[in-house]
Amino acid sequence: CNVNQAEGSPLNGSHLDMLHQSPLCMGITHQVGNAFFVTDGANGHVVRYDFREPHCPGCADHSDGEVSRYPELNFTRVPDIPSHLFLDGNNLYYADTGTGRIQVADMSTGNVAGQLQSETEPLAVFNRYSGVNVRTFADGLESPSGLLVTSERVFVSLPTTGEIVAFDLEGQEIQRINTGAPGVMG
Repeated sequence: CNVNQAEGSPLNGSHLDMLHQSPLCMGITHQVGNAFFVTDGANGHVVRYDFREPHCPGCADHSDGEVSRYPELNFTRVPDIPSHLFLDGNNLYYADTGTGRIQVADMSTGNVAGQLQSETEPLAVFNRYSGVNVRTFADGLESPSGLLVTSERVFVSLPTTGEIVAFDLEGQEIQRINTGAPGVMG
């Protein structure tokens, strides 16, 4: 992390790439290659980013970036509590922290519903999706944050209570573990 950090360098430090469409990003999960899904806290929905080929360290060409917004995959941001995501095959689990729900979206569904215009940077793709099948996996949770999906269970952290909740794959609660430490988010 020391590339292009010298005082007066015309480059922007050592970052490899960035896109600027999700201020207050509250969570992230990897899809494939340089593609990720995030929970966009400023706009209250899920966004997919594909950075394609990273630019040189400190450079600023983002024109190959692809951004897809999913406004129907909405969530309510709670300040200082991440709303994590977890991609399991085509199923994107995400924490709707403000409403106390875990949602699951089938990312193999839906279609491009329109093109968007970026005001901050040129992009190869900037579009909006609609028609994605989404369902509530669990609700009535106290500010869910962290998510982990295994072949048999879904684990959710509740930072306000310090609990980790285990669910079966149908969304039935199996067990709660009280960590005794409110603030657990991951």
